[in-house]
Amino acid sequence: MNWDQEIKNVETDVLVAGGGPAGIGAAITAARNGAKVILIEKAENLGGMFTGGLVMGFHGMRVHRNRHTVNIYQYNNYYEEQVVWGIAQEIVDRLVKMGGAWGEKGRSTSCVLTDPEIVKFVVQEMCLEAGVDIWYQSMVTHPVVEGDKIAGVFVENKSGRHFIRAKEVVDATGDADIAARSGAAFEKGGPNGEVQPVTLTFVTAGADLGKTIAYLKANPDELHSGDVNVWEQLYQENLPLNLNGFYKLISKAFENGDYPMAMGAKNPIPIFVISSVFRNGRIVSDQTFQIVDMAYGVDTTKGEDVSKALRNTRKQAILLARFMQKYIPGYENSYLLETASQLGVRESRRIIGKYQLTQSDVFEARDFDDAIARCGRAMNVHSSDGGKVGEAQGGRKWIEIKDGKNYGIPYRCLLPKDGPENLLVAGRAISVDRIALGSVRGQPVCMATGEAAGTAAALAVKSNKTALTLDVNHLRETLAKQGVKL
Repeated sequence: MNWDQEIKNVETDVLVAGGGPAGIGAAITAARNGAKVILIEKAENLGGMFTGGLVMGFHGMRVHRNRHTVNIYQYNNYYEEQVVWGIAQEIVDRLVKMGGAWGEKGRSTSCVLTDPEIVKFVVQEMCLEAGVDIWYQSMVTHPVVEGDKIAGVFVENKSGRHFIRAKEVVDATGDADIAARSGAAFEKGGPNGEVQPVTLTFVTAGADLGKTIAYLKANPDELHSGDVNVWEQLYQENLPLNLNGFYKLISKAFENGDYPMAMGAKNPIPIFVISSVFRNGRIVSDQTFQIVDMAYGVDTTKGEDVSKALRNTRKQAILLARFMQKYIPGYENSYLLETASQLGVRESRRIIGKYQLTQSDVFEARDFDDAIARCGRAMNVHSSDGGKVGEAQGGRKWIEIKDGKNYGIPYRCLLPKDGPENLLVAGRAISVDRIALGSVRGQPVCMATGEAAGTAAALAVKSNKTALTLDVNHLRETLAKQGVKL
């Protein structure tokens, strides 16, 4: 028998597919609640956008309010109520202790600035301490459905093909891969299939941010949010910064042929964000990481689209670094230091669940009897085709929750409406409408839905039930004991 024909059979209580924030939350809490857990991750480390994606701002722990006067991206911002706790806060505390996050133990800023290398270690150690069996460089290929349950999933890696039989399955792939391949209904993007752009985050070194801030003081309309005087003070105190805007410079460069039109864009002006880098317990004063909308119309459930986007965004990173050298004051001597190993995806599949959370639910700060997590993050929906010249926010929609409140996320949003009853979905693929997705897709919120899914999976195994038949009050009581705010 050839090696690729031999199937290795494995059994577990809970299988978690995907090791990003949602998968981390699910795996750790499932194991802590007594389940045997296998965590499947296609990359060489855990963390997803938290690490390989170089999105160093762990964003969404607190309520978003008054963005244009009090910048909720400000890394030392303790304004407004913190609503995400549980495993997310525990990870932040561990990071702070190791010099892997800016802040203090016991509470989180609205946007926690992190060191991705220390994050890789901390989340791995927390999984191992809990007893999670981590499978790196492994890919879930397809599930096997028997009756009304998933019997298990096929996984491939260097050792060949495996069939992992599991009692409960948590889909934390981000793209709802297992749910879709199990026959669960889903939506993708907007009414015409439009999706938010993807980003390949990149880091530059050699910057003089003093010059950048001086430019913004002289051109205050170039700063999209916050007070430039606050940023100047933070810079002088070597505290973390988050500068976004630069639309005049981008427009000028575009007119001169020095700003590259993003793949698939109809309009040239993207979101353009420059943020501090935090390494080894301190701000690296001459380094920043950039989040820029880089490719539009990318369906990340299609391999050819992903490959094309990666090719184009790596080229785009080089061109953007050159644009910064030529046009943004303070970046004259800067250079491209690093690009992310993973593509940043904001939107793909969303399951149709037992309940679909709506824009109205979010805006009106509704609560639910089966709430398993809370969120106060604004609905942040990037343009599907780029911002027009002179258009604020690069065409982005930004809708804050009414009166600075927060809302509950129902357990039913984690359960496919017509899918297998032992399947839970966590992260940005839960059952929400497209505008509500702009709120729940934040990393801490994904981790919170992951914690709920992992806890539910373990409790279902322990009580000989399924995710569908589990007593939600028992789940809520357990989550509350774990420090989750409900």
